[in-house]
Amino acid sequence: MGVGGWSVFIVNGGWSVFIVNGCWSVFIVNGGWSVFIVNGCWSVFIMNGGWSVFIVNGCWSVFIVNGCWSVFIVNGCWSVFIVNGDWSVFIVNGGWSVFIVNGGWSVFIVNGGWSVFIMNGGWSVFIVNGGWSVFIVNGGWSVFIVNGGWSVFIVNGGWSVFIVNGGWSVFIVNGGWSVFIVNGGWSVFIVNGGWSVFIVNGGWSVFIVNGDWSVFIVNGDWSVFIVNGGWSVFIVNGGWSVFIVNGGWSVFIVNGCWSVFIVNGDWSVFIVNGGWSVFIVNGGWSVFIVNGCWSVFIVNGGWSVFIMNGDWSVFIVNGGWSVFIVNGGWSVFIVNGCWSVFIVNGDWSVFIVNGEWSVFIMNGDWSVFIMNGGWSVFIMNGGWSVFIVNGCWSVFIVNGCWSVFIVNGCWSVFIVNGDWSVFIVNGGWSVFIVNGGWSVFIMNGGWSVFIVNGGWSVFIVNGGWSVFIVNGGWSVFIANGGWSVFIVNGGWSVFIMNGGWSVFIVNGGWSVFIVNGGWSVFIVNGGWSVFKVNGCWSVFIVNGDWSVFIVNGGWSVLSVDGGRSVLSVDEGWSDYVDGDWSDYVDGDWSDYVDGDWSVFIVDGDWSDYVDGDWSVFIVNGGWSVLSVDGGWSVFIVDGDWSDYVDVDGDWSVFVVDGDWSDNVDGDWSVFIEDGDWPTM
Repeated sequence: MGVGGWSVFIVNGGWSVFIVNGCWSVFIVNGGWSVFIVNGCWSVFIMNGGWSVFIVNGCWSVFIVNGCWSVFIVNGCWSVFIVNGDWSVFIVNGGWSVFIVNGGWSVFIVNGGWSVFIMNGGWSVFIVNGGWSVFIVNGGWSVFIVNGGWSVFIVNGGWSVFIVNGGWSVFIVNGGWSVFIVNGGWSVFIVNGGWSVFIVNGGWSVFIVNGDWSVFIVNGDWSVFIVNGGWSVFIVNGGWSVFIVNGGWSVFIVNGCWSVFIVNGDWSVFIVNGGWSVFIVNGGWSVFIVNGCWSVFIVNGGWSVFIMNGDWSVFIVNGGWSVFIVNGGWSVFIVNGCWSVFIVNGDWSVFIVNGEWSVFIMNGDWSVFIMNGGWSVFIMNGGWSVFIVNGCWSVFIVNGCWSVFIVNGCWSVFIVNGDWSVFIVNGGWSVFIVNGGWSVFIMNGGWSVFIVNGGWSVFIVNGGWSVFIVNGGWSVFIANGGWSVFIVNGGWSVFIMNGGWSVFIVNGGWSVFIVNGGWSVFIVNGGWSVFKVNGCWSVFIVNGDWSVFIVNGGWSVLSVDGGRSVLSVDEGWSDYVDGDWSDYVDGDWSDYVDGDWSVFIVDGDWSDYVDGDWSVFIVNGGWSVLSVDGGWSVFIVDGDWSDYVDVDGDWSVFVVDGDWSDNVDGDWSVFIEDGDWPTM
């Protein structure tokens, strides 16, 4: 195989091994227990032997996310789901029904015993799914999901993600591009700061270090070790070992009963493999392979490829970026000039041409092929194998016993998780969750977070913005970047503060509260209540007995209260409301409001005292002061975060001038100067 930008290709008899390392990617296939790793711009992919999963969910489902144009496929009882670019497509085929809406980018699906609903206008998504519901809000790019006995919660404002998931949890932090996962009986840990990866996985562990682009994997009875500093590779694999040295770009492999030798000086490769030998010449970027009963020939001068494979041959020409495939009983032909796709498939053929962002799916024995502009994806799922090509970061996957593979441009992560695999690709801030055994994994652009929640506890560290979550008695705490996040989940309540002053709360058995980006708020509350703050300081609340309070645009007020009484005060906020809430409002919010909550507001800037079950002191010119006093109090001075912050309860905080420069005292005492966090 050619190793131009430091790529490696290996063919291993009955179980060939192929490694592509274009932008420093790695791919490995490991016999009965194959391993596949792709490390595009520091992406990682692993395939897991005995029953590896290729985006496999339930009864061999498939999920793929592909850059800005992600693709998701679920194939439980042979269902398919695809999301494609700015015009995503979602298909659910549980009761064998399919529904797709792709106009205003909203999708609504109802499917047998469990329904699915997706809204994609303001880029929010809400899904309810039978015994376990799912809710996603994607305005400021936050996501929240609750999933029955196994709830899931994701916050994606400052590009962080938190997920709690059933009997076994998953946790990943990807700030400095590090990832940590703990997964029940077998945990997975990945650190990707200097682009290193470490994974431990129960009976068989995997460890990968990718500093100078080296990779090390140990995998139970058969281990794999790869070092890619000077572009060398060494693999030892149980009954058959593999050793590769790639200094002058040469490769040598010895593999038990059948050995492999590769020389890659001028980019040529020669492999002899026992009863079936392989020969590759890659000078002008051409490849020729002869392999026993079935031979393969590839020529890659003008970037063309030709393959002949026994009963079924494959021919691909990629000069003007076209592809042609002939496949025995059922052939496939694809031309991708302007990114078009054509496929003929035996008893039933499919042909799709989609301009810039075309999509093609072939589903004979449940195979799938997708192309997506500069980010095309091809999947073949007959014997449950998968092949993906993604621009400069192409990926090929063969998926024997349900393995999983993921490629994602810059900063992608792929994980294969036995019976409960998780796969996420996060190019343009995309999020993907696979929930087979109710596991969840999420990756989110510059600041992605992945969480697995085994014994209900979760810990997250997120680059320069660490995140810590403890979920033993179902409590959660998160701190995130310049905007810390705190979550308490004792009685199963959740509170989150995130990024552009967004807040997400999951409360009790069912309530949800979110503040999002442009100061919008959305709440879903158990039986049916809803609360929203949106745009020009509008408020909408649906509450239990169907009481509603709305503040909207021109400063109007609507209160619907228990017995369904309504008071609307418009323009200057000039009148009196007396009921469960007694309010006196004048001009620019200048006087006293007293009831279940007592509020004191002055002159539209929210400048004075709020006292009740929660006491709040807010100065809201530049949104500069917030004090919350109950189980815990907070004092914040805004601008450059220049004054005293006192969080009094489990921990107190003192912050000066945006650099977090003074004392933090409580259960944690911290002394911070100029953003360097020098004293603890």
